[in-house]
Amino acid sequence: MAGRYNYKIGNKTYTTDQNLTVHVVAHTHCDPGWLKTVDEYYFGRNNSIQWAGVQYILDAVVDELDLYPDRRFMYVEMAFFSRWWREQDQNTKDMVQAMVADRRLEFIGGGWVMHDEATPYYEDKLDNMAVGHQFLLEEFNYTPSIGWQIDPFGHSSTTANFFAKTGFDGMWFARVDSQDKLKRLTEKSMEMIWQPTTSQGEESRIFAAVNYAHYSAPDGFCFDIIQCGDEPIADDPDLEGYNVEAKVQQITNYFRSMSANYQGDHLLHTWGDDFNFQAAAAYFKNLDKLIKATNARFDQYGVNMIFSTPTTYLQAINEQNLTYPIKSDDFFPYRDNPNGFWTGYFTSRVSQKGYTRDSGRDFQNIRRLVSHKLLQNESNYLANNIKNVVQAIRNAEENRGLLQHHDAVSGTAKQHVKEDYVYLMEKTMNALHDVVVNPVFQEETQAKLGLNVSYTKCLLNTTADACNVTQGLLNKQSVLVAVYNPLKNDRDQIVRIKVPTTKVQVYSLNNQSGQVKLDTDVICANQTNLADCDLFFFDHFAGSTTGYYLLAPSTQSNQIHSLSAIDSHAVMKTVHISANRSLTVVRDLSTFVLKDGDQEHPFRVKINYYPSFCQSGQQNSGAYIFRPAANAINQSIPYTSLGSAQVFSGKVVSQVSLISDEVIVNMRFEVQQSSTPGFDLETFVNSISVADGVGKEIVVIVESSEINNNQVFYTDSNGLEMQERVLNYRPTWNFTTGQGSSGNYYPITNAISIQDNTTGLRATLLTDRSHGATSLQNGQLEVMLHRRLICDDGRGVGEPLNETDWDGQGLRQWFSNRLVFGNDSDAQRTAQFHLDQPNMVLLAQYPQTSIEKIVMSSHPHVNVHSAFRVERMLEAVNNDVLPDNVKITYKPHNATDYTIWIHNLNEANVTVPVAALSELPNQTVTLSELSLSGNQLRSVMLQKKMTWNGVQPSTAGVYSPGDDQIIFRALEIRCFHLTVTSN
Repeated sequence: MAGRYNYKIGNKTYTTDQNLTVHVVAHTHCDPGWLKTVDEYYFGRNNSIQWAGVQYILDAVVDELDLYPDRRFMYVEMAFFSRWWREQDQNTKDMVQAMVADRRLEFIGGGWVMHDEATPYYEDKLDNMAVGHQFLLEEFNYTPSIGWQIDPFGHSSTTANFFAKTGFDGMWFARVDSQDKLKRLTEKSMEMIWQPTTSQGEESRIFAAVNYAHYSAPDGFCFDIIQCGDEPIADDPDLEGYNVEAKVQQITNYFRSMSANYQGDHLLHTWGDDFNFQAAAAYFKNLDKLIKATNARFDQYGVNMIFSTPTTYLQAINEQNLTYPIKSDDFFPYRDNPNGFWTGYFTSRVSQKGYTRDSGRDFQNIRRLVSHKLLQNESNYLANNIKNVVQAIRNAEENRGLLQHHDAVSGTAKQHVKEDYVYLMEKTMNALHDVVVNPVFQEETQAKLGLNVSYTKCLLNTTADACNVTQGLLNKQSVLVAVYNPLKNDRDQIVRIKVPTTKVQVYSLNNQSGQVKLDTDVICANQTNLADCDLFFFDHFAGSTTGYYLLAPSTQSNQIHSLSAIDSHAVMKTVHISANRSLTVVRDLSTFVLKDGDQEHPFRVKINYYPSFCQSGQQNSGAYIFRPAANAINQSIPYTSLGSAQVFSGKVVSQVSLISDEVIVNMRFEVQQSSTPGFDLETFVNSISVADGVGKEIVVIVESSEINNNQVFYTDSNGLEMQERVLNYRPTWNFTTGQGSSGNYYPITNAISIQDNTTGLRATLLTDRSHGATSLQNGQLEVMLHRRLICDDGRGVGEPLNETDWDGQGLRQWFSNRLVFGNDSDAQRTAQFHLDQPNMVLLAQYPQTSIEKIVMSSHPHVNVHSAFRVERMLEAVNNDVLPDNVKITYKPHNATDYTIWIHNLNEANVTVPVAALSELPNQTVTLSELSLSGNQLRSVMLQKKMTWNGVQPSTAGVYSPGDDQIIFRALEIRCFHLTVTSN
């Protein structure tokens, strides 16, 4: 029987009986930085680059929603909305709060920014969500229930897991591989249940949908008169240009075509795009006309259009009890044409990526410092300045949120925007050190040492001459070093400090009997600057405690000179690290054998590169896209020959430095193994030359001849689950490509690993920032370190990724990675645990200059075995300590109330005693479990969750007040509100 409704797709006419309800989702996508800075976008400045002013969008949209209550609008980025909100008078705020309560204005996602999914670390993603959700809870008593990731360039399993555990019922995104999307359209699987492979099983599941047409309006129906040039709706038949009949037929044909790719009779479609709705009156007026005209012709076309939101749409389809396909892997990498794999941005802008991670580790440690000191009642300064301290932390959370934006840490913004991101973060971190860190350490130093000093921090990725305080050693000025262990548990660690070439000795000030002389190594391995040296010493660090040390001028040198230079003519050389550990260097200077006890691990280290594809009118390699030239499509080619090596064998560390003009590779081994497994594999990439007209993408390859991984490798998902990758394979469609290298690159923020399929031996390379990585050959780990390009890839940024250093040459950069061998995940996760939480090292000029006075002076206040430490040791006897590799991050609200996240970094279940969360013996800890972003009780969140595919959300396992322990599954993170009271 013929259907009631006729429609056309192409030149063919079809009939159907199905009625359609189309949910019109009006939105704007506002990047907090991309072609312009976040401030330029907000105020509408620098419009010669892009016509965009967010404040005007919000003004116009609110006015239009107020005029017509049937309209709906959704908004995502709290970084912009919070700015606008602070500027409004009370009448406007009252009006907007009413709109939010009525769901006429709906907040979707609600993070500070729409975070990238490939390159942020999981802690940073959590903080971005938490600070945005805190704003919405404080100002609107609002908890978002939908994720909106429409612009990130691929999608991670961790995002799906986090969204599900935040209380989101669904999420939308736009960018998936073109082959994947074609298959989904054919199979009606654009909507799915995404249940990433985690230990949390069905708790991680979430409804997920791929947008039908990116995140734009249907072609021909963008009514933003500033951003678009589409024809308006002319609805007066007596006037020239009347087009209602044609427009209604066009849009209903469009939706009939769309419905052929979906299961149900409800469709969601976006109306908006980048910075749309600046002319909100024009946009809404034409949408009103289109909806009215279409609905008036329902009997003819069977299409009903309504202003809606993703929440309303999700409720409608959930009630239909349809069965959706299950997705368990992730959506990396993204490809939008046969040669357009978006795998370059995994590495782009290496210094920004490095600073984002370094400042993230520093920020988490600062929050730990504040929380521990307050909980231990050890800082009058913090207690008396708690409001200012909490506000400084909140400011940092917001600016750190900006860095997680999908054009920030991704490295895909213009150069001046990247510089603005770094400026904002430096400003924020400097303020935190001024308001929090320095006063706290000054207070403690005065109390324990009787010294009034001012502390500074020196970076390790610079030369020693940038560390002014240690330069004083050249003038016989001693340096006081404060080392704070942010962990609750004790550990052994090596401390590294940049120093000039001079005679210096380290003393520990942490014993009541006086100073203790520590083994000290000074290594000056920088061949371009022999005055740039690294000082190393080893010690045991008590948990949540500061140790004090003295760098004193000495009459005896502790500089470790190279034993001998090794070149390619030598057969081999064995470097003895400790009694049972050694490294043998073979002739070619790229082959090594690490002996560790009765185990030997042969491996090679190579520095290769991909020449970048760059031709006019073609798909080039750029900030987003990684496309090698024709001679490197399937594998990289040698970049440099490491022509000589130097060996430094000390009491604290042994180091082998492989040297060429283009690259330096340092392999550094600890004589006494610290709590961090593995050894440092540090690489310096000198200025990349493009004088030959060829862009270059530099990779480090670690090759193990004892591992047969059979084309399988593993990459981390934002630092959590290791995702299985198989060369030239995708789990959900028949993957084909002519780009053998770039099509097999994946993002890592923490690690890439291979495992022998017989012996189980693993090799894991842990990184200090996000990179692209792969394993193209058996036994290989390949990580792209650095990129310098001369062409743009045509994805909007409009400039090549050609970063330069202070002298106009290519950007130089140090990369600090760690190589771990082992037969299970324990060593990798233990290394990650300690690398995530490095000791805080602060330096100050010591007020006494006489060596005799320094050595003979007494600091009776310094005693790590304080009452607190004794109590912690007593707790250890009672097993009330944190298990290994269990991490806590803190968000202090005042001296007694905190939001805390407990992270189990083990790939096995652990039990955490609640008593381990207290800091003093007379404290009572009260916990309530929250959603992952901390904006609602977890029990309430679970009760509100939607049922999909007939599976009811489980409420089992929620912490109940009074429980004395909490069971954590592998790699599980849980959020709690913690209150402490003194008995």
